[in-house]
Amino acid sequence: MRTFLASIPLDGRSVAVVGGGEQAVAKARLMARTPAKLLWFTPGGAPSQAERPQGVTPIEREPSLLDLEGAALVFIALE
Repeated sequence: MRTFLASIPLDGRSVAVVGGGEQAVAKARLMARTPAKLLWFTPGGAPSQAERPQGVTPIEREPSLLDLEGAALVFIALE
């Protein structure tokens, strides 16, 4: 499979990204442009300010199950 398209409504929903590497940064940038509330967890340390999407503050810890509860999407991008 080369392309996976999904129509998931994001208004009033949360989306979580877990990781601080290149793939996680790419997902955080993508999700920062949506109406969803973005929760970006960087348990291994946050990338530099220049690499982060504008207006997004990483949470420098592992997410708990409560953090992820009700999320429309969860992207795991750990090394």
